[in-house]
Amino acid sequence: MKIICQAQNVNKNKMKYFKYIFFIGLFLFLPNISEAADRYWVGGGASTNWNATSNTNWSATSGGSNNASVPGASDNAIFDVNSGAGTSNISASITVLSATFTGFIGTLTHSAGTLTITTNGSLTLGAGMTYTPSASRTAFGSGTTLTTAGQGMSPITIAAGTLTLQDNLTFMDLKQADLILVGALDMNGFTVSGNSATSRILITSNILGTQRTITRGSGAFANADFRDIDLEASYNCSAITGLCGDAGGNSADFTFTTATTNYWIGNTGNWNDVNEWASTSGGSAATGRVPLPQDDATFDANSFSGTGFTVTANMPRVGTNIDFSAVGTDNPTWTVPNESYNNTIYGSLTLASGMAVGGTNGRIFEGRGSFTLTNAGVSYSRAITISMVDGTLTLLDAYSSVSTIVFTNGTFDADVFSVTGSGVSISGSATKVINMGSGTWTVTGTGSPWGWATSGTTLNEETSTIVMSNTLATAKTFAGAGETYNNLTITGDNVTITGNNTFNVMALNNPDLTTGVIIGTGSTQTITNLTTTAAATDVVVLSGVAGGGTETLTSSTSQICVDYLTITNLTAAGTAAWYAGANSTDGTGNGGWLFEACPSGDPNSASRQSGVPNEKVRGGFKVRGGVKFR
Repeated sequence: MKIICQAQNVNKNKMKYFKYIFFIGLFLFLPNISEAADRYWVGGGASTNWNATSNTNWSATSGGSNNASVPGASDNAIFDVNSGAGTSNISASITVLSATFTGFIGTLTHSAGTLTITTNGSLTLGAGMTYTPSASRTAFGSGTTLTTAGQGMSPITIAAGTLTLQDNLTFMDLKQADLILVGALDMNGFTVSGNSATSRILITSNILGTQRTITRGSGAFANADFRDIDLEASYNCSAITGLCGDAGGNSADFTFTTATTNYWIGNTGNWNDVNEWASTSGGSAATGRVPLPQDDATFDANSFSGTGFTVTANMPRVGTNIDFSAVGTDNPTWTVPNESYNNTIYGSLTLASGMAVGGTNGRIFEGRGSFTLTNAGVSYSRAITISMVDGTLTLLDAYSSVSTIVFTNGTFDADVFSVTGSGVSISGSATKVINMGSGTWTVTGTGSPWGWATSGTTLNEETSTIVMSNTLATAKTFAGAGETYNNLTITGDNVTITGNNTFNVMALNNPDLTTGVIIGTGSTQTITNLTTTAAATDVVVLSGVAGGGTETLTSSTSQICVDYLTITNLTAAGTAAWYAGANSTDGTGNGGWLFEACPSGDPNSASRQSGVPNEKVRGGFKVRGGVKFR
């Protein structure tokens, strides 16, 4: 009997232990349902903003009293028949599990921020509501669903996992509308449509050159352009409504609309007006089409009836090869409107002498092959960006802009031509190759006009010269990022060089300026030669950073010879003898400098300016037509 009781106690203890472990596992590994809450919009808050807090617009029950907490990432936001006919405004980024508008007859505006639907959540719009999302974005997590109920959507990001459609997805009339895939899209047999043939949707991966997957099933597309998309099966979209645009990097499963050349024939006009385009030079209006990304756009002698006409490129994707070379002396203006997009070009750009390139936004080059840029002496008023996955853009003449040139992807080849702009920006971790060529790169801006990201970047300095030219007292930074350059010439003021860089010749051609050149905190600049245009009444300022560390110029040549400098807080190092010159000023904190005349005479002789070591060998002999022993 005792043995039986002990066995029963053991079994009871095992059962208690099992239950204990079971509930711990349930707590740890299942969603914490107890923290999720339903929140019903009832209005009456401090404002109509979704996140108003001093008095909230939310209730714990349908039609109940307000001042419940604002729904958060694990909550369901519900708009129903008891939510009224008023307005709710998303004015900042909001994250919820689900948002449901079934039965809602009011208005939802989305004026700012991102509405995020988290993992396994849903967005269900209502047919009877008014939805005005402006250009704000909606993001979906993994395992989410979307029901639009016929409402036009603003830009969408699938941030993770898969978004599954529950009905057709149509985007609002917004030229910059896009569907960005970090995750994947399951169309579930439904249709994805841009608003119109000229207000198209760009369906794209979030990373250039990395494909994302769409499972179409029996679904279809309309008014759509694709970039870096992989379909699960072959699809002929060549004749869909609005035609099918190829913006590059897509899988072979697509059959796109065949590319054509379209000719501008309408003097002043908008890019998205089909009546401006013909299928032949001087042909009839509307016989061409508004260019798809794979199409060419040509401007020639039949495009304009004289001077003073403007082409407004009011679409974000303007075509592959854009050619103005044959416009003669008509000198048109090509401009981008004051809207939230740049013009993306998928091939070459050829301008014409005398024309103007204007607008409030820039141009992006995204070609996936070998293309060229011909500027014909035209200066750009806005930035250009080189973002060419597996592509190359080669200059065929000099490039000039009052704005920046930005490198994010692909290869840029300056060849023998010069590049002028307010700044050079190299950013991101994608593969970039910059062939600087034999021309001069002149940087005119302030702030950080030379900004370099080494990740993924190959710089071929070749025989180029970089000129930092802005003479304003405003600070400028040459962020060299530890790269090797050919020649750096500084004609501007208050220029700080950061990074441990290598130069052939560093030329200090900036006399009579207040701050001059600063070697950045703790950095070492390795040079072949240092030259200057300083003179008796034209002194150049060169310094390290007071209290910043050890700032160093180092060289392995035999000697460096300059004069008429004011040098402070700077160490000269390496095997070179650093002659600052008899007329230079020795400020505080220097080391390694010889403030005396260079033994070989003229400190700015041609041999030293070119970086050729002097023939003198210290402590031994020199050879010049024979051997002379000391």
